[in-house]
Amino acid sequence: MEFYRTGDLGFLYEGHLYITGRIKEMIIVNGHNIYPSDLQVTIAQGVQALAGAAYGFFSVASDTKEQVIAVVESRPEENFALRIQEINKAVSDRFSISFYDVVFVPRDTIPRADNRKLQMLKARTLYLEGKLPVLYSSRSYYMKKQNSTLLGRSIGKAETIIGKSYDIADNIIGKSIDTADTLIDKSMDVTDEIFIQVRSAFQKVLKIDQFSPTESFLALGGDSLMGFELINSIEEKFHIKLDLRELLRDSSVAGITRYIHSVLSGASGRTKAINLKNECRLDDSIRFDATYTKAPAACRKIFLTGGAGFLGGRN
Repeated sequence: MEFYRTGDLGFLYEGHLYITGRIKEMIIVNGHNIYPSDLQVTIAQGVQALAGAAYGFFSVASDTKEQVIAVVESRPEENFALRIQEINKAVSDRFSISFYDVVFVPRDTIPRADNRKLQMLKARTLYLEGKLPVLYSSRSYYMKKQNSTLLGRSIGKAETIIGKSYDIADNIIGKSIDTADTLIDKSMDVTDEIFIQVRSAFQKVLKIDQFSPTESFLALGGDSLMGFELINSIEEKFHIKLDLRELLRDSSVAGITRYIHSVLSGASGRTKAINLKNECRLDDSIRFDATYTKAPAACRKIFLTGGAGFLGGRN
C-alpha cells in the first residue's frame, strides 16, 4: 500500500478522518509544538467579545527566537487594547506564552482559499511585507509611542538650547554643587527607585521603551522564558528571592514594585508556602511495592519522565 504525504494534520475517530490543520502551520515556541487550532479554541473560550470572529496565527524570526503573531478580523470601533489583554491572558494561562504582535484587520481581509479556509502562510508574507490592511497592531503601537517620545525629547532639547540664553560660566560659578549629594539623592523615595529599576528591567527584557506601568508583563508580549529572565534580573539587582506566585498576582511594573517593597520591608506573602514532602507523593494506586534494588549512584541509565523528571516521593 502506498501513501501520499499531503501535509495535513488530523486524527481517526470511529472510522472517520478529521482534518485539523497543516503541518507547515504548526508553531514551535521554546521547544513546544503549538497547534493553531488549539490557540483558536483557547481564545474563543477566553475572549467572548471575539465570538464569531476569524483569526489565525503564524511565527516570524525575531533576534534568536521564533515569535508568534496573531491576526484578528475585527470591527474598526473595537476596543483593541482591552482585547489584546484578554487574548494574551487566555493564551498565557494555557500555553505560558503571549503574542509578539496582535494585529487587527477589517473583516474578510485575511487571505482565504476557495473553500474559505484561512491562508496563514500568505498572511505571514503580507505581514512581513507590510501589506496587511492593519486597523491596529500592538507592536506598532508601542514602537510609535517609543518613536514619538524620542522625537519629543529631541524637539524639547532643541527648544531649550535655542530659547534659553544662559552663561555656562555663571552657572558653574554661581551654583555650589555637592558632588556626593548629586550622586546619591538622599531625599529620593526608595519605592520610586525600585520603580525605575523594575521599569528598566521590563524595557531590557521586552525590548520596548514606552508602556503603561499597569500593563501586565504577558500583555506586553512577555512569555515564560522572558519571565524567568526578568525575575533573575530583578533578584540580582535587589539581592532578594522572589516568589513567582506572588509576582504573578500583578505582573505589571507597578505591581512588581509594590511586591518588592513589601519583601524589603519584611512583609510575608499571601500565598501558602509549598511543602514538597506533603505534596509530591505517589498515589497509593501506583506506589512501588518494593524498595529500590540499586542506589541512584549505581544506575547507568536514567529515564527522564518530563520537564521536571520527578514522579513523586513516598516516606
